[in-house]
Amino acid sequence: MEHLPFPSWQSFCLDALKEFDPAKLRELVSVAEAAVLRRTREIGQLKDTDEEKLALRDAWNSLSFLKGLFIAKR
Repeated sequence: MEHLPFPSWQSFCLDALKEFDPAKLRELVSVAEAAVLRRTREIGQLKDTDEEKLALRDAWNSLSFLKGLFIAKR
């Protein structure tokens, strides 16, 4: 697997981004969203996590795009 700076949640996002089957994608996006939300709550207001917070926001936006593009239309 590729080197991921934040593998505790990024691996789930990567799985969703690689999936093309809408039925599987729906489940993978849900799992990835849960991982992103969980980590966002864990790090809260910590100052030394700005890079990860940016990555989390980008991941959330990517997952939202996937949902809108591939899942909502099915």
